[in-house]
Amino acid sequence: MNKTDINTEKIENGKSFTRRLDFYWKYIAVYAIAIILYALIKGSLADRTLTFTLLDPVVILLAVFIVLTAVGLFVETSKKKEIIIGEDFVIFSNRFRKRTFTKEDIARIFIGREYAKYTGKFRIIKIKLKIRKRPLIIRPSSYWSERELTSAFIKLKRNISHR
Repeated sequence: MNKTDINTEKIENGKSFTRRLDFYWKYIAVYAIAIILYALIKGSLADRTLTFTLLDPVVILLAVFIVLTAVGLFVETSKKKEIIIGEDFVIFSNRFRKRTFTKEDIARIFIGREYAKYTGKFRIIKIKLKIRKRPLIIRPSSYWSERELTSAFIKLKRNISHR
């Protein structure tokens, strides 16, 4: 099967999974609340007005964190990363390109758990390709509908093993 046929015909049959970016908003909100709390604690009330110095090192540091997090959010949003999984193919796409792998390109799919020291256990999917030495590593927790993504890869794994 030609890869262009997959892109045009079967994408409708596949499920699309987009990256989670909500943690960027959470970090921005936490840093903003920290600036506000610091302003309330450090600021002085004189004549019913709150004075606040913008050149305080803590304020500058928190503002830098907010700006860097906002830039990171903008960059990741502009990439528009997603995974499209069908019965016999998987497509990794972003704004700039799409990489399509059919079941003939995939040697095996490993679905397991990985242990991180501070965050605990989480799912990990490794896709070993015939044309590449190192496997593609996907963390379903980085995508919306984590369970559906894992079950879609399980179905794809079954299709590959039943050749």
